[in-house]
Amino acid sequence: MIDYALNEGLSAVSALMNTFWLPRFLGYGWHVRPLGLPDVHDGEWLVAGTIDVSAEALSGIRRAHGLEERSALVRRGAQRPFIRERPDVPAVA
Repeated sequence: MIDYALNEGLSAVSALMNTFWLPRFLGYGWHVRPLGLPDVHDGEWLVAGTIDVSAEALSGIRRAHGLEERSALVRRGAQRPFIRERPDVPAVA
């Protein structure tokens, strides 16, 4: 996720996650900001948060899992923009 987000030029990603992941993410050296208090849903404690995207964040997870310092992304076919215009919606002037 961090590899992709960094490659796409994002500064942060948001996620709804089980609170189990918070200490792990912090262990990677990630900067995680909760967007509210955790709540129980289907018997699990969940919290929404943002995770900063940076080269340091990517290095942290690679180091924690013994991954090589190269991108794991494989691009297939033409690159398509993340946001596409819908042909059935007129452009706003």
